[in-house]
Amino acid sequence: MGYTMWENTPLKWHKFLTFFLLPLGAILNVCQAILAISDIQNWTGILIPVNIIDLIRFIACAILGITAIYGCLPSRRRWYGPKCAIILYAVLSVYSIYNIIAAYLLSVANSEFVSQSIANLISFSLTSGLMYIYYKKRRLLFSNSNISAQQRHVKQGTEITTESQYSKSEPENSVELLMEIQNDSPQKQNSDKQFKQEYRNKKTVPLWGAVVLGIACIILSVSCFGIWFNMSNDVKSWEDNYHHARAEKDMYKEKYDSIKYEIAFWQDHAVIVTEYGEKYHTYGCQYIKGRDFLIYNVEAAIGMGYTPCSVCNPPRP
Repeated sequence: MGYTMWENTPLKWHKFLTFFLLPLGAILNVCQAILAISDIQNWTGILIPVNIIDLIRFIACAILGITAIYGCLPSRRRWYGPKCAIILYAVLSVYSIYNIIAAYLLSVANSEFVSQSIANLISFSLTSGLMYIYYKKRRLLFSNSNISAQQRHVKQGTEITTESQYSKSEPENSVELLMEIQNDSPQKQNSDKQFKQEYRNKKTVPLWGAVVLGIACIILSVSCFGIWFNMSNDVKSWEDNYHHARAEKDMYKEKYDSIKYEIAFWQDHAVIVTEYGEKYHTYGCQYIKGRDFLIYNVEAAIGMGYTPCSVCNPPRP
């Protein structure tokens, strides 16, 4: 059951909202928007889309709060005031969801931040829902230009119908009366159908739904831009790492090309002998590990009486 008399309606929450909560929130949002704009020179990297979303939220909430205050004033009592207040808390609910998603995407989420965001989501959603129920019962206390226009349309239609009925001449007998009733019935039905059709056509998306959807689309768009921007930076970093690794590979290949002939020379001509052994070996043989050794060319080692090792298969002349 709705309230119809302003003087007999409990309005404690409405007064607290109009004269304290909404003004305080509007002042805080305006101050936060000013601080965000003054710090715009420090927006770099992934902070650019994040700060843009925050700035949009501050400005949108400030505008909604001021509009709600103006519409809820006792001297105004316009229905757009409660609607903007409900939209304001719905926007804060959407922003809480965005905070949770953004924190995980940017890998900065912690238990305290997520818990706070979930608590904000629950409190703002409940407040928005309860305010909708609260003001729905007080709908008749606030004026609405659309309803007034419909009422005027109905009133004018009634006056025209009444005048047309009185302008008609009274039937002279029962037969003429019956024919007149039959002729008027289809016209009345067509008029009612036309009025209902016009009323249906005038139904549009609720203002609060359009505003919440618009802000959600803006937040989603800027979030996608932020993700793309972050991924672009990652791709650029990967490209830089790839080119750096490619340059190192080319450098090491060049060094290898410059010493591979020298390595091949030593592998083909240098052999290793131990102090008390009778065999000569090549690099890496197990019989020279941990022993004192001398290096000769193959011919010198053979001339000194050394023979090739059968395990490491060193070069022969």
